[in-house]
Amino acid sequence: MIDLERSLTELADRVEIPGGEWLAADVMRRIAAPSPRTPRHALRLAGVVALILLVLAIALPGPRRAVARWLGFDSVRIEPSVPVPGTSAEATTVVADPVVTTAAVPQPALDLGDAVSIDDAMTRTGLPDPSPILLGTPLSVHVVRPPDSGQIVVVYPPSDLVPESGVTGAGAIVSVMPANI
Repeated sequence: MIDLERSLTELADRVEIPGGEWLAADVMRRIAAPSPRTPRHALRLAGVVALILLVLAIALPGPRRAVARWLGFDSVRIEPSVPVPGTSAEATTVVADPVVTTAAVPQPALDLGDAVSIDDAMTRTGLPDPSPILLGTPLSVHVVRPPDSGQIVVVYPPSDLVPESGVTGAGAIVSVMPANI
């Protein structure tokens, strides 16, 4: 370090800097003065770190599950596996208002209350028919509360398209509920 200092001192003696008298004083003043941008820089840095952590929490499965558990969403599982097309007016007429299933088809282990017709469910709740055409004829249709206005739950049997659930025994469960609960 002493060699560097000596070299710089020798260089300063040989180089002529116009206005050199005030240059050294100006540099020393700037070094000693607190930077006015320090708080903004710290806030900006904190924002970048928070953004990086948020992206990692969303992108990586482990942190995403941990955040979901903290927010109380750990029991919700959404798995995209079967594309379900939208419903249409034809779906209602093709399904032909199923009420209760036949005894030949095993009933899933669900406690959804009494089965009703799709028309009755739509009348009771004011909600549209959630029955996808692709899943065929449902096993049963139920009106479930909450919410107070009700939701329509349609249970479908296992098929080649949707295998039997080890939890419910059903192939698929489709529900529609009001968005303004």
